[in-house]
Amino acid sequence: MTEQSGGGFVHRPVQLSGGGTTGEWGIAVEAPVELRVNGEPWTMMLATPEDLEDLAVGLALTEQLVADAAAVTAIRISHCLGDWTADLTIDAPARPRRARSLTGNTACGLCGLESLAAFRAGLDRLPGVESRPVITDAAIQATWRALPQHQPINQATRSVHAAGWCTVDGEIVLVREDVGRHNALDKLVGALARQQQLGRPGFVTMTSRCSVELVAKAAVARAALLATISAPTTLALTWSETLGVPLASAGADRQVVRFRPRPPMLAADLIRMSTQIAQFFEPYPEAEAVTGVADHLRSFWDPSMRRELLTLHRNDATQLHPLVARASEQLAAELTP
Repeated sequence: MTEQSGGGFVHRPVQLSGGGTTGEWGIAVEAPVELRVNGEPWTMMLATPEDLEDLAVGLALTEQLVADAAAVTAIRISHCLGDWTADLTIDAPARPRRARSLTGNTACGLCGLESLAAFRAGLDRLPGVESRPVITDAAIQATWRALPQHQPINQATRSVHAAGWCTVDGEIVLVREDVGRHNALDKLVGALARQQQLGRPGFVTMTSRCSVELVAKAAVARAALLATISAPTTLALTWSETLGVPLASAGADRQVVRFRPRPPMLAADLIRMSTQIAQFFEPYPEAEAVTGVADHLRSFWDPSMRRELLTLHRNDATQLHPLVARASEQLAAELTP
């Protein structure tokens, strides 16, 4: 067994079309990586076995298992027969580990969570980015031009993602690569934390599309902006507004496309939609119905919609269905420190 991570790609012989030319091609390594906490299994990832110390610390931070990298007192990386293990020593985890019942694959950093409630609860606990410097289009475009030169694994394989930390003026200062976009960003967060760089002014640039888990991880990094080559999903846009992480993507000819916040919903639409939910639960006993409405709003309404509903409740609770009014009281209590 070895005690260090390494091996981002291997060489394989290939034959090229149009003449039968042969040669070698770099193939990115994708390997099972078991993450442990204090010797106990936590989760399994498929990842590129480079910078696994950064991946382990970054995931512990973005999953809110620890509040600071200093809480990780030791990391042991081991390798046997193609499988990797990263074991974190944490004296006092900040909160119970979020259960994952499935392997986390290279496509999605959320796979394996046991319920929508676990997914929503994790996002709701994330700190928002309260103040941020202005990131210009020129700074974003500079990172897109420079990022390929910071990707040695991708230069050999053409198959891995990169996440880079950039200064406000667009200078790339740190990059991590992985076959999974979320793994690359976890590695970047971990590296920043281990180097005591979290919280310094800057932003994240990435080679991938923008999905909700990347927004969440960028918030943990306290990024002033998340710039991605491809456009965001609807859920990513929703949570970028909630967490205060602006998004930018590349348009035609690498134009910078920025996304404006969703306009507030009309009060009449919020009342209509919440009333429909309440009517579904009306046949249930009252206490169960109130809990059902609150759970539905918590799980399926985005935070901006819930805030707008609570504003309606504060202004005049009588305009809401009685079950919605009582459910709003539960939601408001959860937001009270």
